[in-house]
Amino acid sequence: MTPSRAHPSLAQRQPNRSKKPAPRRQAFLLGIRRPQLEIVSLGVALFEIQIDLDGNAGRTTQDVADFSRSLLTELPSLTEHKCWSGDTGGFVQELHLGTDFAHVVEHVILELQHLADPKHRIYSGWTKCSPEERTQENRRYYTIHFQTRSFEIGATAAECAVRIVSDLIEGSAPATQDALEELRQLPW
Repeated sequence: MTPSRAHPSLAQRQPNRSKKPAPRRQAFLLGIRRPQLEIVSLGVALFEIQIDLDGNAGRTTQDVADFSRSLLTELPSLTEHKCWSGDTGGFVQELHLGTDFAHVVEHVILELQHLADPKHRIYSGWTKCSPEERTQENRRYYTIHFQTRSFEIGATAAECAVRIVSDLIEGSAPATQDALEELRQLPW
């Protein structure tokens, strides 16, 4: 069918012949332009951090004596995290099998926010290694994406989580309650 015989609204359209897909447009309520990564309906934002495991690249939770036990003593509610399996306790299974410390930081960020949030909302996230390191055994650089209520809450939760995990790797007692109190003081 030629464009002249097509429906009038279709006659105006020109096929996209470029190899690049057309950029997707996002619709926002009332036509107000919002930050690209904000999820309007949930009132949360997506936060991204990059983490350098440095000397802990290639090490897992199995490589540090009592790491999993110590982490679960500090944050026992991590036993509820489903992780990849989709089943309650999936994250604990990952801990015992041996997971990288960037993945642990992600879950600590999520749990700190959950515990500090006055409404105890559930937050989600994911961790991935940098593309150029995916085939390497000792991956050093990771990107963590996670939901948060605001930039300030996300940044504070990330800094606290890195301190907690670092302290546990070193065998030191982390200041988990101080971290939670710091987060609770922020505007939610």
